[in-house]
Amino acid sequence: MNIAIVGAGYVGLPTGLALAYLGNDIVFIDVDSEKIELLKKGKIPFYEPYLNEMLNLTKDNVKFTTDYKSGLKNISIVFICVGTPADENGKPNLTNIKAVAEMIGEYRTKKLEYVVNKSTVPIGFGKMLHNLINKDHTSKHIKGKNYITVVSNPEFLREGSALYDTFYPDRIVVGSDEINGIEAVSQLYSPIVNQNFTPPSFLQRPNGLSAVPIVTTDLCSAELIKYAANAFLAMKISFINEIANLCEKVGGDINEVAKGIGLDSRIGRKFLNAGIGWGGSCFGKDTSALIEMAKEYGLKLHMIEAARIVNYNQRTIIIEKLKTQIGNLANKSIGILGLSFKPNTDDLRDAPAIDIINKLLSEGAYVKVHDPVSLQKFLSMTNKSNIYGNTDVYKVIEGCDAVFVLTEWDIYKELDWQMVKRLMRGNVVIDGRNALNRELLIKSGFIYIGVGR
Repeated sequence: MNIAIVGAGYVGLPTGLALAYLGNDIVFIDVDSEKIELLKKGKIPFYEPYLNEMLNLTKDNVKFTTDYKSGLKNISIVFICVGTPADENGKPNLTNIKAVAEMIGEYRTKKLEYVVNKSTVPIGFGKMLHNLINKDHTSKHIKGKNYITVVSNPEFLREGSALYDTFYPDRIVVGSDEINGIEAVSQLYSPIVNQNFTPPSFLQRPNGLSAVPIVTTDLCSAELIKYAANAFLAMKISFINEIANLCEKVGGDINEVAKGIGLDSRIGRKFLNAGIGWGGSCFGKDTSALIEMAKEYGLKLHMIEAARIVNYNQRTIIIEKLKTQIGNLANKSIGILGLSFKPNTDDLRDAPAIDIINKLLSEGAYVKVHDPVSLQKFLSMTNKSNIYGNTDVYKVIEGCDAVFVLTEWDIYKELDWQMVKRLMRGNVVIDGRNALNRELLIKSGFIYIGVGR
């Protein structure tokens, strides 16, 4: 099948390359000419495991362009995978997706039958998208009418494992108010649903996975499923962080509490990891958008609002923990290990580390930073003279009064802590992800501070 993917980013690129691997011909359309030129040269413009390998495997089935007219030629399905960042009021900014709809409406051909939206949009936007694309059935580029069916196919990809989640998802959601749209997209995903494709060597199928559930529903419900899923996961993380804060007061260990409640099949262990809270491009944006959408209908989403308050408070609480150990932060040298909001990605959007660094700077601290993937990206975003970065983690640690671990990269779990002790001026290690061996650090002479421990 001939498919166009509009938006070659964290969602569009894994989705398109996976579909190409399954035998489809894919054209990626993106207005970022620099990104497209890199992709044409076989280079991935951001960090995501296995995308380079997948591009190598599918290079004969993929093309890249900035031109809608040539990109949409001979295409029967278009996937929209562009960003909808929050605006100043917390609502999704729909500028990009509306522009995409206008371009699809302008340059669609008679072969184009379906537009599949993977971008996260306000509930009910699918109907608006339908109207934007179909507003002129007699476009000057088309002879006769050309009705296009709109389908919602929300993404549930985790950065750092996006390709794995594309091939082996927990579920696939397909929503449309027209049965032909549901049938067409369901058929496209049938190799994944039935798990009857040969897995790539670097992404082997999980043991026991023989089929993937597919949820077919109406347009509005599909859009709401995406928001509800992210809001629930965000609340789950904030819940365990609240319990972690209580653990610190009463003397409990949040790791033991999380294990004890996580074994309840109604609760589950996933997303019960206490720490500095969630970040990234989805949870903050989507919870904010859901709250704002509810307001339009006279509703107040109390639990989701509380989850946001708890989450962003974690970034301040961890600074206060440091101050109780070393006092005034002015002129203190603080090491930051980990910048991206999670491991295996270079994404700095809403990363807790950014807020924590800014708070440290406002207290007069000198900040030294390290990240195995996103260091240069971070340094290019800041021009502050009191920030130092180095690709050698031990150079960053050297002379520090305290060190934060803010992203649970394996490199930090495997540090030579005896060497760290010799290099540091102080002995405080704040484990913002409960990722380190607490007993080992205490035995090595550190003051270890975790979350809820």
